[in-house]
Amino acid sequence: MPKHPNILFITTDQQNCNTLGCYGGSNALSPNLDKLASEGVLLDRAYVTCPLCVPSRGSIMSGRYPHVSGIMLNDDGRDIEYSDTINGLSDVLHDSGYDCAYFGKWHLGRDEQVQHGFEEGWETFLRDSYENWLQSSGQFSFPKPLNVHRRALVPEPLAHDTHAANRTIDFLKNHKGDKPFALWCALRAPHDPYVGPYTDKFKAEDMQLPGNVSDSLIGKPVCQRNSWSKKYTEVIEKVSMPDDLKAVIARYQGLSYFVDVNVGRVLDALRGQNMDQDTIVVFHSDHGDMMGGHGLITKGPYMYEETNRVPFIIRYPGKLPANKRMSGLFSLVDLAPTILDLTGIKHAEHFDGYSAMSAIKQAAPHFRDAVFAEIFEIIDQRCLVLNVRTEKWKYNMYFGDIDELYDMENDPLELTNLAEQPGMVTVVDGLQKTLQQWLLETGGLDMVSLLAKLGKDRPMNYLSKQIGMMATRSI
Repeated sequence: MPKHPNILFITTDQQNCNTLGCYGGSNALSPNLDKLASEGVLLDRAYVTCPLCVPSRGSIMSGRYPHVSGIMLNDDGRDIEYSDTINGLSDVLHDSGYDCAYFGKWHLGRDEQVQHGFEEGWETFLRDSYENWLQSSGQFSFPKPLNVHRRALVPEPLAHDTHAANRTIDFLKNHKGDKPFALWCALRAPHDPYVGPYTDKFKAEDMQLPGNVSDSLIGKPVCQRNSWSKKYTEVIEKVSMPDDLKAVIARYQGLSYFVDVNVGRVLDALRGQNMDQDTIVVFHSDHGDMMGGHGLITKGPYMYEETNRVPFIIRYPGKLPANKRMSGLFSLVDLAPTILDLTGIKHAEHFDGYSAMSAIKQAAPHFRDAVFAEIFEIIDQRCLVLNVRTEKWKYNMYFGDIDELYDMENDPLELTNLAEQPGMVTVVDGLQKTLQQWLLETGGLDMVSLLAKLGKDRPMNYLSKQIGMMATRSI
């Protein structure tokens, strides 16, 4: 019998917490995930290290912040490399005797090459493996390149997430059980362009708009207003989407329901193989979606709760309590050390995060004093943003734009930017020192050298602009 428990990770792409009923989503339909939450621990305040796909996934897999791992930009995965010199979560699990497999969206470069302890898998929505499978199935054909917007129109039986779930289920059915498995099922939904299975399941008129939808963004960084006008227009034009925010939300909810359907299929297979009692199940997203918050959709150069806070549910029958909520702050950089602690694996790897095992077992109201995030690039909106979120405050330090400060206890919708108010000088100074200490501890104070990393294969005017921004600020 395996010494350590099995682990099943289910990762979604750009999923807002409000798409789940267990998180209080007013438009949500998520019976399978609600059931999972009732059987495990729901982390109410789990935060990403970057609200963009690639850097966030790099942190999840490596256990390091983007500026430490070097996975800092949100390229399409072709130019980003999760270096073999970094031993991440899957490396440690593999070296500890786990059978590691990954099915679904990878987005960390070298998609076709087996790496980081994985022995099979390696599907991706942007590279050849899924596309080749789809073309070779003979049931559906698009002229190449089969880009993300065309692929979103593939019918449900052939959709990327159906395929990823099928491969995951096949693995579970064929696993021999002589050693534990660490299995990743990485779904692409509900990421834009908001077209795909179940996007007609919800009616636009039934959708409730978020309470901060009318935010004018005045008194906030200019790049947010630029992003608003560009993002909203681009996404709608690309998919002929109705110019109606409620219709956008309805489609997004439909894709989130598609997530729930596939989660249910995978969990049913796990139960059908009598593995559910010996398996740690972790469900989470890589980042959220604005989905109407502050009048925005998708993601951009901002650190709002809609994109930085993500759903996170963990179940381990008999070892973790059922139907509990942990309200303490948690960072996805804590995932790797937490899982390794929960499995009982001893290792010498240094991660930037901390094990939250004890806090999760107790569903503790406090775990961290602060969580941190960073943005080094938004496509078409070049920017550098450092973020710290404490129990009471959220501070976003922009380079080349004005800062943001929100009182999260009294202004949870983040409507009033307090950063420029004279009475907040001491608060801002204290939060800047917290950022400075974080960067000192993680080797991120030399931002110019970090930006030099980003300068590789980048236009020099971009690098010069970022270094120029840095020169205007001190941390």
